[in-house]
Formats: sequence, structure tokens, C-alpha cells
Amino acid sequence: MTLFWTILLIVAVVMIFILGNHYRLKKQYSKKQQADAELYKQVLQSLNQHTTVEDARKHYHIEKHYNLMQSIKNKTHFPVTKNDQVQILLNGEEKFPSLFQAIQEAKHHVHLLYYTIQDDQIGSDLSSLLMTKAQEGVEVKVLVDGVGSRKFAKQVAQKLQQKGVEVAVFAPPRLSFLFHLNFRNHRKIAVIDGRVGFTGGINIGDEYLHKDPGKGYWRDISVRLEGEAVLLLQRIFATDWYYATNHKLTEEQSYFPVLSQRDTHQAHQQTAIAQIVPSGPDMEEHVIGKVYRDLILMAKEKVWLGTPYFIPDKMLLQALKEARQRGVEIQLIVPQKTDNPIVQAAAFHYYQNLMKAGIKIHLYKKGFYHAKIAIVDDEVVKIGSANMDNRSLKYSFEAGAFIYHKGTTLQLQEVYQRDLEECIPLQPAQINKRTFLQRVGTQLSLLLVPWL
Repeated sequence: MTLFWTILLIVAVVMIFILGNHYRLKKQYSKKQQADAELYKQVLQSLNQHTTVEDARKHYHIEKHYNLMQSIKNKTHFPVTKNDQVQILLNGEEKFPSLFQAIQEAKHHVHLLYYTIQDDQIGSDLSSLLMTKAQEGVEVKVLVDGVGSRKFAKQVAQKLQQKGVEVAVFAPPRLSFLFHLNFRNHRKIAVIDGRVGFTGGINIGDEYLHKDPGKGYWRDISVRLEGEAVLLLQRIFATDWYYATNHKLTEEQSYFPVLSQRDTHQAHQQTAIAQIVPSGPDMEEHVIGKVYRDLILMAKEKVWLGTPYFIPDKMLLQALKEARQRGVEIQLIVPQKTDNPIVQAAAFHYYQNLMKAGIKIHLYKKGFYHAKIAIVDDEVVKIGSANMDNRSLKYSFEAGAFIYHKGTTLQLQEVYQRDLEECIPLQPAQINKRTFLQRVGTQLSLLLVPWL
């Protein structure tokens, strides 16, 4: 009996600590909200080519996407940008050369925000380049998550700082042995000179170059942006940097450049319009989950999704089922091999539920599938950092780009179709043949769904 009360006391203390820390963090996020509101006014003044949703509706033939665009605008207050150049980058072998080249060409600043920067070969190469640019007089700021980059923060940050690189850690855990898995900054953002930006699912690590022996080939997708969407990525970085350092970026044109007439003329040759979508516990509602729902409900023909972790809430499940009932083709790519067996065990419960509704589930067998994408009809794609699980939808800071452009959509569709060739279609018989222990594992893992 004494043992029982001892265990109960330990559990109670741990829960009180976790809940207390969560309350403390949520209270602190009001500072981020205030910084967001102040910086928003400055960014709008710099965006001389942003457009209203109504104007986009008139000039860009996006009638069927109007409700989605308006929903994003209402939830985030981020405007529609209409002059964006978009390049899809596959895996580390496309992302890292493009990122490194942009950093090498930087004249004023390099701002990096990553959930994970590994202390490995690609991390070392990046660190060397950042120190070189700092020595050249370029402002270099690196913001990493306190859990996702804990080794980087302990082992590399000091060396960078000695060479003039500013490094900050977002919400470092108070107790090193008790990692706080919620309220993490899961974003992957790079901004160079306020003119080139990157976001998506790719962190900095050798695994994105297929060097993780446990997972082998690592499929992931990022996007390179030029144009005024980059200023909105800058805004996200600026407020996260302020939260971590209590230092505001000066509101000057070097950070938020106004396009020149020449830039504007070139930009008008582009037809891509985009919306940057931030999401996090500092916002009034769970933005990314509701935007996912709106995206699915507006679909007319197809919804193709990719995610490494699939723990949807009731709202998202219902949207998928309703879309399928309307005749929308819905496909989902998830990894066959995972780095989180508890999440995968719980996911089989949802797979079975969706398959009964006629939704196709595909298990990626070539390696680890880590992309976080959505393709709707032939005109809208989402590329970002948010997984389709409770942690991303409710508890983590995320960011992504919604791009309204047929050319970009068709390009990502081709990538998706190639990935389908590397998948095994999940069949109802496979669900039924799962072992007793696998089924028990699924039921037990469902108890943890609110935290997965």
C-alpha cells in the first residue's frame, strides 16, 4: 500500500510540474501576441504588392478558393501576396544547396529558425558558413527549439557566438531529464535579406541526406520563396526572436524591403499568389487544424495528403468523411517505417475508420516519409511544418505556405504520384490480420492521443 501511495505522489508531482509549466508558458505567450500586433502594422506598410482577398477573387480566378483564403485571413490577419516565385525542393539534396547558396549571397542578414539543427556533417557545414558570413559583417541570427536542438544549443552555440553569430534558444526545458514535448517551436524558416525565404518540413541534419541507417531514404519537401511572402516569414521569425531574446528587430527596410519598380515589374510576370499561415498556442484558436478542415471541405475533385504522423481530431476526421461522401477522391501517404511506434500504433485506429469511408491509405516503403503536404484539386498546395497530429494541430508553433498556382500544384502532384509508386496500399485484410499484441498496442496508445 505504501508503494501505491508513493507512486501516486510521484505521478501527482510530475503532473503538477507539467501543468504548471504549461500555464507559465501560455501566460508568457501574451508577450508574443503583443509583438505580433505591433509588427503587423509595419509589415503591411512594406507590402506594396499584397492584395485583399476580394481583389484576388476578381483578378486571379480563385472563386472556389475564396472561402479558404478569407478563412486564413480572418484567423491569422496575414494578407494574400500576389508576386511570389515558388520553387519546390525535394529532400536535403535540393534544399541544402539552395539554402547554402542563398546564405553565401547574403548582403545584410541571415535569419534561421529551425526545430532541429543537428551537430553532424551538414550541421557543421552550415555552422562554418554562418561564421564566415558573420565575419564578413552580415548579421546572422539563429533560433532553435530548446528540445529539438538541445545538443546543438549545448555543443555548438558557444562556438558560433564567439565568431559573431547570435544564437537563441526557444523555451529551453527547465529540467534536462524531463523534456517538454508540447509548446515546442516546430517551425523551419530561413530568411535571407528579406528577399529569399524557405519553409517546409526539412530541418538541418544528415538524415535528410539519407544518412540515417535506421531509416535509410528520407523523403521530405520544402519550398523556396521570393517575393512578399518572404516578409511574412520574416514577421514570424521576428516575433519568435523577440520572445526568446526580448530583443525587437528594428523596423527598417533592410529587414522588410519594399519592392522596387523593377522588382515589381518582374513580380508581375509571376502568377503565383500565396498565404503564409502561422499556427501556435499563442493564437486565439487552433489555426492549422481549422484551415486543414476548410481546405478539405472546399475540395471538388481530390485531396491528396502526406504526413509522417496521423492523429486527427474529430473535426478533421469528419471533414475527410464528408468530402469523401461528396465524391471527392482522398488519398493519404504515411510512412511504413516510423520513428514513433506509439503514434503509428494509434494511427491504425484512424486508418481503419477512414478506409471504411472509402479513403485510400498508402504506406511509404522506400524509407521514412516526413513530408507535410496537401494538394487540393489542381490549384492549391500546402507545404509546411505541421503534421496531422494533436501536437502540431494544438500545441506546437508551426508555419506553412498555401500556394494558389496551377503550375506549382501540377509539379507537386507529379512528386506525389511518384511517391505512390513507392507505397504499399493498405488493405482492410491487413488491418484484420494484425496480431493480438498489435491490436492491444493500438488500444493502449489511444489513451495517449491527447498528447500525441
